[in-house]
Amino acid sequence: MKAVESILSLYTTIIGNFVFSIENDKKYDKFWKSLDIWILKPHVLDRRILSSIVLEKRTFKHNHVDENLLCRNGFIHEYVLATETENLYGDTIEESQGNVTVITRKILPRQSDRMQPYHEIVVKDFSRLEVFFIRLSSVSGHTHLPDDVNQLWAYKVSCNAEKQVLTVSVSKLYSEEHPVSCLPELTPPTKEWLSGTLLPKLVKWMGEVDPTMPIVVKDSLISMERYSIIHGSLKARYAEKIIGMWTETTDPQKFVYEDISIAAYLIVLWEEERERLGLKTKQSFVDLGCGNGLLVHILNSEGVSFTGSVDLRKRKIWDFYENTNLEEQTITPGSGESFKDYDWLIGNHSDELTPWIPVMAFRSSENTRYFVLPCCFHDFDKKFVKREAKETQYRSYLNFIREVGEKCGFKVEEDHLRIPSTKRICQVGFTRTDCSHLRASIDNELQRYINERCLLSHLNLCDDESTTILRSLSSDGGESSEHDPVGWVRSFEPRPREETMRNCSTVSKDLKEEIVGIIFRYILSEDKKNAISLDECDGHERKKQRTWEKGGKLSITEAAGLVDSKTLKKLKSEYGGLKTLLKNYHQIFELSGDSIKIRDWSDPSSRESKSGSSKNRKRDGSKKGEKLKTKPCWFFSNHPDGCPLTKDECTYAHGVDDLRTLQSQVESITLGKSPIRGRQLSSVIVAQTSISIITQLQV
Repeated sequence: MKAVESILSLYTTIIGNFVFSIENDKKYDKFWKSLDIWILKPHVLDRRILSSIVLEKRTFKHNHVDENLLCRNGFIHEYVLATETENLYGDTIEESQGNVTVITRKILPRQSDRMQPYHEIVVKDFSRLEVFFIRLSSVSGHTHLPDDVNQLWAYKVSCNAEKQVLTVSVSKLYSEEHPVSCLPELTPPTKEWLSGTLLPKLVKWMGEVDPTMPIVVKDSLISMERYSIIHGSLKARYAEKIIGMWTETTDPQKFVYEDISIAAYLIVLWEEERERLGLKTKQSFVDLGCGNGLLVHILNSEGVSFTGSVDLRKRKIWDFYENTNLEEQTITPGSGESFKDYDWLIGNHSDELTPWIPVMAFRSSENTRYFVLPCCFHDFDKKFVKREAKETQYRSYLNFIREVGEKCGFKVEEDHLRIPSTKRICQVGFTRTDCSHLRASIDNELQRYINERCLLSHLNLCDDESTTILRSLSSDGGESSEHDPVGWVRSFEPRPREETMRNCSTVSKDLKEEIVGIIFRYILSEDKKNAISLDECDGHERKKQRTWEKGGKLSITEAAGLVDSKTLKKLKSEYGGLKTLLKNYHQIFELSGDSIKIRDWSDPSSRESKSGSSKNRKRDGSKKGEKLKTKPCWFFSNHPDGCPLTKDECTYAHGVDDLRTLQSQVESITLGKSPIRGRQLSSVIVAQTSISIITQLQV
């Protein structure tokens, strides 16, 4: 075979180097493992990518990459169609026995409504420790394949084992221009991204991967290509509209896009099930614990058959969904509800109902299936207690929910959803392993299992003690009659319908202000030398300087020592305690980890941290003008040096005359122009009164 000195010359433009430090006997394997992650799972690094599909993989014996492989027009057809490949390279072999592996992969973009998929050839040259990535030209004239190699977007990653350096090089013809098309492909990675993001990540993976373990890429339960199309279509139709009318306190950017993704997944899942089983009608479903109801609304709007879905607490957003039946109802397992008329039970973040979804599906009918997305950790009647020492809490809980499904006779499948959440693993009960004549026996065993779990959750024992107690249970202690409506479990308690607010809102205002004052004064006195100089303009527009004390820092533990134990216990019952209280006073304090300091509003980075995430800033941007000058400035009235900002710079009111927005609201009320409610009017009066009192005290 002819070595490719000519083709290697195309990759002489080195755009990045990165030094690594790996044991000599492992660096080769770790290099290939890190590249396998990028080849098989590119979406973990490039968020624009939804998935990578390997269409073809072949390994050959010849010494180096042949020039035909990277230059010759028409090679791709020859390679993938296998019309000339064997003539060119001989028989294909196992990767461990060869020198060159050629992979054809299809890249699916996350934004399928704006971008189209593309193909890429990946060439692993084991003898040279090099990997070539060559994007192919747009699909043309063939239903499956592109036409030619495109040298404009070719790059290479190579490893210098002796110097322990990774290098990324690009073709001399490399172009970062966007393809011209009515539906463009995903833009190629920039040179800066290849050298500044991909290369460091490959080195990081080299230090983390186990070279003896294969890179596992589990096939999705559904066609990712079909999912990409449906997902893009749903996002275009629903995302902007729903975000614009969002009434909940939760972040719409997260929940809207998450439910759109889940809806797309279920639509494809059910499409493929109908095709597999030869079903002529769409499946029906009920969402148990539907929450904001958006998933149900999207599925209903897309024509999926359902009668209704339930949650124990109605949400405001429900009123905006047209032709979507959502019911406020408490569901108690075994209380007589039957879901036998539904094909599928859905548990999307269903909290305490999560472990019951497989059970209710099993006991509804022989044909009922289920989909569950476990999130919060609940057992059958209490919080879930991890019993697997080597597993994470999340993995241990997933194992438990899978075990419940298997106890019910389901063949449980797991899949990773592409949603903006850390808990993205769903479980699907497609088929059952039991026969109808064994149903009663399985039901009895299931009930015994539930009873044992409930007993152990109350005892909260370790595995050895649990095993001893389980062996002592009577053989018939778990059986119950299916006619007994409360026989499933008597200790199950659904969440209260009214959600309890535990954010220190019930702590008296006087007590909160006393605690805030104590901590503020202590921090201010910690470092008297930590002062900043501020420039101000006087009435004649001449700049003058003044100092503003920033104080020192204080840990949460040290701050707790300033507050009496009785007060701390009360705060602790409010979900978060002292830290939660101080976070509520974000105008005054800046918290970073365990550290507390006084917020310096003259520092732009301090103002940025107060604003929160970029998503929240976008969400609150439209309300910024409404909130301007609606609250008194705490520093103006309480800090010895006043506010670090001038009256015009500060978004809070410097004195009663600065309450511009609230005063205009009061004038509107007086003139009968604005129907402001009593609570809003009270806040106006309280704010004005408090500033008036402070002003009088200062005088």
